[in-house]
Amino acid sequence: MDTYAAVADEFFLNSITVIINTEIPMPSASNNCNQTTETSTLDSTNFTIPSSYLTTWIYTENYGDTNFQGQEVTVLNNLLSNVNNYISPNNDRVNDYLVLRNVERTCA
Repeated sequence: MDTYAAVADEFFLNSITVIINTEIPMPSASNNCNQTTETSTLDSTNFTIPSSYLTTWIYTENYGDTNFQGQEVTVLNNLLSNVNNYISPNNDRVNDYLVLRNVERTCA
């Protein structure tokens, strides 16, 4: 019988920023005996109020061994409420693209 709990596939979960009513992505975990591992949480994964939250992920494998991992979530009313001066093209839908607004076209 396996006595080792599932281990998170990512050692450290980065904090994420989402807009309200957006489901946050669920991380995954693995077990040393290739057992089925279920990821769950008792926290909300879809937020309706802008604020900062801590989501605790629970990784459970077949024999009931569990492991936990926390993730900070920042929820914004809209993406314009948090202006950043960088891009992070990692497909999390936050700052993936550089958008230049109010730029007038000029000819030299």
